[in-house]
Amino acid sequence: SGINAEYGSSGINAEYGGWCGAPLCSPPDFENGWTDFEMMMIPSGATVNVYCYEGFKNWGPETLTCQGGYLSGEPRCEKVEAREDGAGGYETDCQKAAKAALEPSYVDGKYVVPQESTHYVPKCDYSGGFQSVQYDAGKGQTFCVDYSGNEVEGTRYSGKMEYIDCTPNSATEYYRRQAEEAAYAAAQASANNQQEYSYNYDTSYDTSYDTSYDYGSDTSYDTYDYGSDTSYETHLRLRKRYFIRHLRLRK
Repeated sequence: SGINAEYGSSGINAEYGGWCGAPLCSPPDFENGWTDFEMMMIPSGATVNVYCYEGFKNWGPETLTCQGGYLSGEPRCEKVEAREDGAGGYETDCQKAAKAALEPSYVDGKYVVPQESTHYVPKCDYSGGFQSVQYDAGKGQTFCVDYSGNEVEGTRYSGKMEYIDCTPNSATEYYRRQAEEAAYAAAQASANNQQEYSYNYDTSYDTSYDTSYDYGSDTSYDTYDYGSDTSYETHLRLRKRYFIRHLRLRK
């Protein structure tokens, strides 16, 4: 153990002792290029060089290291073209897409000049690749894209955000949970309102009255002749006089 070995000019250095029983790494899966390890597993601790075909440039790491069964980065070989403005250098797919998105055009018979504040213009990172989080100003939504600029399904969130979950269908699941919580809250509020308006009638009061008074044979109240005056006021006045007279008799 502890023996160092170098394989040719590939620059692969590894310690034999570190390889024994350590998890291996699968070769990186990328287009338009190759690595030192082709069609074979990469030993733990090995360093892998990344190369791109002619006309392509690597916008990812130039070297990868196998650690714990995983490579330390992801290569990205993209086709490059000379700038038309003669400024030298090359344009990446993202830079070309951003440039194309700002090209004026006719839409429904109207001449439209796209702006970043009103249209979707791809954002590129420092190396010229697509930023993983993009903002569509035309729809007011933030979403994710892969390294090729393709939208990740189900990741559109309302509003402009700097960081979002780029897992496929993360936004779909987020809004589904929000809808369920809103429906539950509405059901709870409705149940509380119904409980507040429900009440019981109180039928416990005593409606009994005293009927113990003996009027005897005095039926003058029932047989009183009102004559032609049948007004309600006269009736009340006579009724009052009748009760006063009988109260005096009881005393």
